[in-house]
Amino acid sequence: MSHRYIYTTQVGTRADTNDPGRPWGLYFADDELTEDAARARYALEPQDRQNGFIGIVRVEDGEERPSAYLQMGPRANGARLHNLGPHGVIQVSYTWDAYHEPPRASDPYEGDASQVFLGSIVWFTYPDENQFWRQSKNVGSVMYDFRENGYARADESVRGGFGNPDEVTTREFENVDVSANWFDIPEFGDWEAFFHPEGDEEE
Repeated sequence: MSHRYIYTTQVGTRADTNDPGRPWGLYFADDELTEDAARARYALEPQDRQNGFIGIVRVEDGEERPSAYLQMGPRANGARLHNLGPHGVIQVSYTWDAYHEPPRASDPYEGDASQVFLGSIVWFTYPDENQFWRQSKNVGSVMYDFRENGYARADESVRGGFGNPDEVTTREFENVDVSANWFDIPEFGDWEAFFHPEGDEEE
């Protein structure tokens, strides 16, 4: 199935509205970027995350809703993918770690990073699957955190309800093969590896 990308300065989930400036509840039309403007932002120095942020919305041809969107810093200096359900609910979130933070005046950027590391994956569940829910309204989640040295931690959380603590089960792992967690920093427009982080990239 073919698809297209829409670029924007802001992107996030909202319930459907009748406002034509908020298609799918995802972004304001006034903040939509041309491809050239998005390309220029992506080309900024990695530490310039405030000015280089872009949202990348993936829309399948013939579909009424986007299937996913990325939030990404310049040159992929930190990224987050949200996979969306049929009602725009965030089902899974993937986070790639930033490899460079804003430098001090005495510490100019001299990095030559060529890859970014997928540091966490979170799956969410909601009260039911037949309507929109904000991510904060999930009733449970499973989060995997990964480290470059092969350490991993899994937290399974169940919301405790009003006035009650969440129930959290934690497991820890050593010597995990994290070689597949490394992703090449993409050229502008080559987003498919990030939209398919678990290897189900389209042919």
